[in-house]
Parts: sequence; structure tokens; C-alpha cells
Amino acid sequence: MSSKITFRDLFDLVRLYLFGTLSGKLMTIGITLLLTGIPGFWDYIMYAFDSMRGAEVTQPTPAFQWPQVIGCVLFVVGVCIKYIKYRENKCQNLREEKTKFKETYRSLSNERLQDEFERLYSIKFASVKAIKNILGHEDNVNLVIALFEKAHPNVEPFGDWFKTKGRFIRLRYNVGFIVWLSFPLLAFTTLCLGVLEWLNPGITQSGQYAVYAYPVMLIAIIVGSVLVFQDLKALGHAITLVNKYQPEN
Repeated sequence: MSSKITFRDLFDLVRLYLFGTLSGKLMTIGITLLLTGIPGFWDYIMYAFDSMRGAEVTQPTPAFQWPQVIGCVLFVVGVCIKYIKYRENKCQNLREEKTKFKETYRSLSNERLQDEFERLYSIKFASVKAIKNILGHEDNVNLVIALFEKAHPNVEPFGDWFKTKGRFIRLRYNVGFIVWLSFPLLAFTTLCLGVLEWLNPGITQSGQYAVYAYPVMLIAIIVGSVLVFQDLKALGHAITLVNKYQPEN
């Protein structure tokens, strides 16, 4: 494979924007906008502590500007979409169907095999050989299937096996991990602002519903951090599956 980076490669990287799903894009853009407000958030936290000490301080500009409001909305919507998708993937009926498929795939015609694979994993045009290489792996069937269950949103058919989506999956993983590390800081800052708003309503100049908005935002950040971590693990599983378990035949 050529190491030359083409315009199409760069376009694909921008299109994927760290996480390829709609929910991932919304969450990534949302948290990026929220992070731009961190300096303003800390200005308010320091202002509140100085005020409690009786110091004469000038009230800073509102903690939440329009970029942070938009970021909060995008992030919460992204978390909701991803959580719904996560629950769908954990559906008992779907798990049972996948188990049955794993046990009975040998008895299916090639056409039915491809149809069922597409229906259960949303991967189109995988070759019959590639599907059988997953479901009947020569070394460790259960491990390979478990990896594929977690990695399939990040792989695509490639001959008799699969490849990771895009050439920049490792970059997506590394940058995504850096973004994930920002969640604790954002959660702590949101908690501080929420406590300040509860103790002194209106102090953050974030609107009359801020005392309710901060807890919702904190919950979304916590849930989002878990879901993003699951995404990161899925990227790692995709890299492992493609590179380590490709059949030799």
C-alpha cells in the first residue's frame, strides 16, 4: 500500500472528524466549543472565591457565551443519540440473533449469509470468504468474533478480510484519547459552576435555569465520557482485529 497521502485521504479525515458517526461528530464539536469556554469558567470560579473572602473584584463576562451554549446543546444531543444506539446494540433480541447466526452460518446459502451479515452488522458487500474468516477463524473463533462485535463500526470489507476505515485511524485514536482526557477537567469545572449557581443564583449570569442546566450538563459529560471511552476501545479493537488476526490463507 502506498504511503503517499492524497487529497482524498485528508478529505476522509475531515469527514470522519475523530469519530465517524453522527453522534460522535456532535459530541466532538460540542466538547470542543465547551473547552473554549474553560478560561471564562475559571474566571467565574476565582471571582466567586474572591467575593467570598470579601475582596473587591470586578464581575467577569458571563460564563456561558453563545459558542458554549451551542456546544452544550450539540454535546447533549450527541450523547443522547449515542446512548440510544448503545442500548440498541445491547438489545437482548439482537444478541440472541447474533448468537444464532454464529451457530448456523454454515447451513446458509451464500446470498443469505451475506444478507444476514449485513442486517446484523451493517456492513455491506463483505465477501463470503471474509465473513467465514470471522465466524470460523482458525486460531481463536470466540476471541475474533468478540473483537469484531466491538470493532465492526470501524472496519470495512477488503478482499477476504477487513481493513480499518480510513488511513488515519491511529491518529483518530490518539487525538480522541486526548479529547477524552479533557472530560475530567470539564466535569470538575461544571460541578464548581453548578455549586456556585446553587449557593448564589445568578452569579454565573447563565440564565434563570442555570441551576438546573449545570446538573444536566454534568450528567451528560459523565455519560459522554463513558461512551467516548467505548468508542476509543472500539477503535483499538479494530486495529487489533485487522492487524493481528488476519488469516494467512
